[in-house]
Amino acid sequence: MQFMTNLPEPLECPVDDVASVPRRFGVGVLMILMTAFAVLFATMRTFGAPPEIFLVVAGLFLAVTLAQILLFQGKKPRQASMLAGGVVFPLECVAVAAWESRNARNGGDAFVAIVGSVFCTVPGGVLFGYLAGCIMAGVFFVQERHHRRKTQPAEISFLPLTETDFDTLCAWVRYRPFFDLWSQGQFNYPLDHEQLQARFTSATPDNPDRLAFKAVCGEMQEMVAMVELAGIDRERSRANIELAIVDPSRNDRADISGKLLREVVREAFGRQRLYWLRVVLHHSAVESLECFRKLGFYGLDRPANAPQEACDYIMLARSNRY
Repeated sequence: MQFMTNLPEPLECPVDDVASVPRRFGVGVLMILMTAFAVLFATMRTFGAPPEIFLVVAGLFLAVTLAQILLFQGKKPRQASMLAGGVVFPLECVAVAAWESRNARNGGDAFVAIVGSVFCTVPGGVLFGYLAGCIMAGVFFVQERHHRRKTQPAEISFLPLTETDFDTLCAWVRYRPFFDLWSQGQFNYPLDHEQLQARFTSATPDNPDRLAFKAVCGEMQEMVAMVELAGIDRERSRANIELAIVDPSRNDRADISGKLLREVVREAFGRQRLYWLRVVLHHSAVESLECFRKLGFYGLDRPANAPQEACDYIMLARSNRY
């Protein structure tokens, strides 16, 4: 069973090669975090660190770890680490100063020392937060590189979607929030065979205004993703990309998402000889939006009557790339 800090999106964008703490909490991630903190505590104990240092260092590393997971959608680990350090470290210093001055006779001097520690420790907190972030991210960077060496990237094949794939698709979107992000109001919850049959009966070469595809990989040709070219207009040479989704249970969703979108773009601009591609996504689908941006889609101005939650993106065919 996989524990996650946030619900996955239908697509997951391949992130830039910046080390950070993963946002998804599987058992492996928890074990790595526990090991990292155990090594940290053992090191401090070896050097005879006092209890106050234990608390300050442990709190700083914990805050930086949580900041990389929760802030900026996990996309800016450096900024998140420095922000956490700049906030948490001064507060820890204030707490330590207050604890040490609890028996001080001159309360005014103690108050001045506490207030002064806030302003003096913010720059150091930013630096220490950055260093702590580098250490925690470095642990996962090494683990990820080791995992990549052991795991070969999935090679996918692009095939037409068939009725035999409907059960798999229904299982992927059984959770309501995930279903809503994927369906964009085009299906009623819960998804069933009747709705899929009504939607995809036109997805054949004989009636090519709507074409649905699946991505399969492995010797067993397991379905790992699906996408649809909808609203195909031959006269205007355009179509929409809709219902793109990757199996939520896979660990290589980012890799498959990128390959899926590249394949559907090649299908549209190559075999279908279209010129424009368009996609409308919910504004909260941050990862999905980033996937399309990295592929060359650019934003359009939202029409006045468009729902506020919709984001409209369009792509112009470029023959030198596709």
